[in-house]
Amino acid sequence: MNGFAIQDLSMVILAGGLGTRLRSVLPDLPKPMALVNGRPFLEILVAQAARAGFRDVVLCVGYRADAIEAHFGDGRGHGVRMRYAHERELLGTAGAVLNAQAMVGSDPFVVINGDSYCAVDFSRMMAHHRDHRAAATIVAVQVTDSSRYGSLQLEPDGAIAGYNEKAQALSAGWINAGIYLLQRSVLQPLAQGRPASLERDLFPVLVGQRALYAFKTSGMFIDIGIPSELERAQTLLRD
Repeated sequence: MNGFAIQDLSMVILAGGLGTRLRSVLPDLPKPMALVNGRPFLEILVAQAARAGFRDVVLCVGYRADAIEAHFGDGRGHGVRMRYAHERELLGTAGAVLNAQAMVGSDPFVVINGDSYCAVDFSRMMAHHRDHRAAATIVAVQVTDSSRYGSLQLEPDGAIAGYNEKAQALSAGWINAGIYLLQRSVLQPLAQGRPASLERDLFPVLVGQRALYAFKTSGMFIDIGIPSELERAQTLLRD
């Protein structure tokens, strides 16, 4: 990673989910296109990426991909170059990333969830990843109630030692904020075209190898996956 800058890295945004828990307020749009103060949530994520210095964005799309492509086009109007990796069937987070790999122009590269926002210093995250020689780095944010997410078990230096599942999670804890910096080698165990999860199938394999690290941030975190959080976003995301 020596010599890498933000503008050298590709960002993959996972935007192919169905958003079934938002059907009551978002009947016919993909979840990342939910409006927040009149703007699609995904536009807020792309603007965050552009402000940080990213120039190459790959969107993993599936359900209602047409709505996303019609809004963003080639990305020039949003300060980035944008391309689309289409999922013919739901592939899960890891499967979607593997499906997009041919479009990714860097090693390592960034992956973010298209239904959550976390304020993070990407440059510091890169330095943390490099300094620890990590295979994968997860942005971690502390919340007062981790029961919806499950929590991370962390070593003093940030190495991830394990996970508390949702039912086991303590009321407060460090959670996965849905932003990752990955070496391409992390994807090697995956089979092309088969569903797989970063969180369930790939990251647990790295636990105990001192290859998976958390980068802690105190930045604002919002997950719009349920109507109450989408409503909260209207108040907090005003830029």
